[in-house]
Amino acid sequence: METGELIGETRAAFARQNLQHYPYALEFPVAFDRLQVPAEMSDADFTELAATQPGFASLAQADQKQFMDRIRERCLRHPALAWTFTSNALPGTPTWLVLNDSSEILYSAFGHLEDTGPLTRALLD
Repeated sequence: METGELIGETRAAFARQNLQHYPYALEFPVAFDRLQVPAEMSDADFTELAATQPGFASLAQADQKQFMDRIRERCLRHPALAWTFTSNALPGTPTWLVLNDSSEILYSAFGHLEDTGPLTRALLD
């Protein structure tokens, strides 16, 4: 943040403009995701994570247990997880989200968006 270093999709987008660093000081608040250590997660944490996945609630109880076990196994492969990204199955940064008043994701996109004006207008309409 302090040096303007770019990574991932943002670096690629800026490289197309022959820029290696973000050229401006950030004059707005920046939020960082909460890190979650999988080894310290409770059954309730894994249940919460599983419940965010589409179709989970409609599974039979035995299938829900198997699903949660698979999620637990996958999570435990990592020393830490970015909780918001993990719980919403987001691919990385930048990820663009549009949420409603109930915090439901109405739209998401991964990567650099050149012009968000038309998308914003369409969603507001």
